[in-house]
Amino acid sequence: GYTTVVEKLLAGHAQELTDGSLFSVYGDQNVWWLLLLVFCTMLTKVVATSITVGAGGNGGMFGTSLVAGALGGFLFARLVNLTGLVVLPEVHFVVLGMAGVLAGVVHAPLTAIFLIAEITGGYALFVPLMLVTSFSYLITKHFEPYSVYTRKLTLKGVDVYANRDRDLLSRLDLHRLIDTEFVPLRPGATLGELVEVFRHAHRNQFPVVSKGGLLRGVITLDMVRNTLFDDAHYTTTKVRELMQPPAALVCPTDSVEHTLALLERTATPALPVCDAEGIYLGFVTKSTILARYRRELIEEGQV
Repeated sequence: GYTTVVEKLLAGHAQELTDGSLFSVYGDQNVWWLLLLVFCTMLTKVVATSITVGAGGNGGMFGTSLVAGALGGFLFARLVNLTGLVVLPEVHFVVLGMAGVLAGVVHAPLTAIFLIAEITGGYALFVPLMLVTSFSYLITKHFEPYSVYTRKLTLKGVDVYANRDRDLLSRLDLHRLIDTEFVPLRPGATLGELVEVFRHAHRNQFPVVSKGGLLRGVITLDMVRNTLFDDAHYTTTKVRELMQPPAALVCPTDSVEHTLALLERTATPALPVCDAEGIYLGFVTKSTILARYRRELIEEGQV
């Protein structure tokens, strides 16, 4: 337990671990018997807890993590010291071992840092604690995406990331998703000018904007497909006669979640963005939102 193992290791009295054990006869004579006891105790603790938790019981994750981490940290430091190559502070590695194992088991590096620093008073080891817990979390997260607690829920079919999509979308800034590469047209432009724009544009949707920057409507290739190749209308037909009001307008203060819902409801790939005065700012596209959303997933290491 914590009192019999961790406190002795933190006090630097590791040799007392052999007291009352089968190794007590040999512990004072050979340090390897002490290390064998430490290794066996650590292994037994891990196996016993795994069996208990696997059988549906409660093995006490915090206590087990602290003991196993303390034993592992001490074992590593003592083995390195026995090589004579360098002298490591064994007590410090006991603290770091506890933090590392706890961070990996519960997937909570900050909890491990502050908990271990608080119960051991090891605030001088804050930087090493941050490094150890960070590496422990990243490594365990790579091989096991769920903590020991959330894994039980996933095995029961519970989606622990049920609100994850909403959380990710709430992080996105709509201002950074506005696409300004859509070529604006004047209401008085002719069909011939529109055809010329079509030839060089990379989009098939165009905003119709007045001189003051107000959005008057939108025009797409589908709207003018029937008259596009009729030369007779190139000089007589104006854009204002062909444009249509947008299916919906997006305000720059809208959330990305609301914007995505508008795109889904209107079944359009892009919607214009206007401020409160109706000034055209650009378009927001579904592909841009989904691309940014996927990037967020990759950055979280979930894809």
